[in-house]
Amino acid sequence: MIEIGVPIIPFFGIDIVSFTIDFVIAYALILVVSLTLNLEAGYAGVPNFGKVLFVAVGDDVSVGVTVRVAVLLIKIN
Repeated sequence: MIEIGVPIIPFFGIDIVSFTIDFVIAYALILVVSLTLNLEAGYAGVPNFGKVLFVAVGDDVSVGVTVRVAVLLIKIN
């Protein structure tokens, strides 16, 4: 079996290919959510509070987890 791998291109200790793939995936997800919210509320005039609350809660949870992990890593008391 032949394995085809993604080339590793380091730049200041960061793999550029993996970073680019991860960045494009995250940007695409945010783009999809923002476009659907804009289509529903902006053009159709139908506010979708379920999706808005889901995104808001997800944002709050991700910020809370990120801050707590950063505080643990930096060892702030």
